[in-house]
Amino acid sequence: MSTRSLAHTPAFADRYEAGRLLAYQMRHLSDEAPIVLALPRGGVPLGYEVARGLTAPLDLLLVRKIPAPGRPELTVGVVGEGGAVRIDEAVVREHHIRWGDLDEVILHEQEEIERQAWKYYRGRPRIGVKDRVVVLVDDGVGTGRTATFAIEGLRRDSPKKVVLGVGVVAPEAYPGLLRITDGVYSPLVPGLFHSIGEWYREFEPIGELEIERLLQEIHHLHDADALPVPQRARVA
Repeated sequence: MSTRSLAHTPAFADRYEAGRLLAYQMRHLSDEAPIVLALPRGGVPLGYEVARGLTAPLDLLLVRKIPAPGRPELTVGVVGEGGAVRIDEAVVREHHIRWGDLDEVILHEQEEIERQAWKYYRGRPRIGVKDRVVVLVDDGVGTGRTATFAIEGLRRDSPKKVVLGVGVVAPEAYPGLLRITDGVYSPLVPGLFHSIGEWYREFEPIGELEIERLLQEIHHLHDADALPVPQRARVA
């Protein structure tokens, strides 16, 4: 892993470039027949490039942040599939948030998880992770709360290894993530970190259609009987 301080100069043209750099760093994992799980939405373009680089299948791991009521910039917890919820009690206490006020927010995020699952899977079986090497991919890590929640959830399904790959990671989050994974890979660990988006020249939201197309392309590579996939409007 390279450690760089760019004084807020963007390091990547976009998520696809970050994904290609990440795939190169992780290329030795291809010998372990890994599966790649991307955190939508921003992690999917990187996961696509990593899956291509490792000749690995690609799937999603659906996780959503829980914003504080009336304060969308403040994350107080995370929800996952199957109703899993994790609340950072320290944040709740520090910001004097009433537990009852979180119920509606949590319900909304759980419903969004269910909607995404229907949208992206449409009855398709998930890729099993038991006894497999799992590469979890996102476009960046700030506090590390979402990644930690996702990794802890994956561990319950007994994978052989869980490796984290991200475009950029905040230096203060890196040691904690290294303790709970079998490796953390990132092209960039800046000395100064304020946000994930500052390290990308292009950091527009990823649309659901783009996610569907990327998943279809990787599935097509692993399924000889798949129908041709319509061309994307743009993939770098």
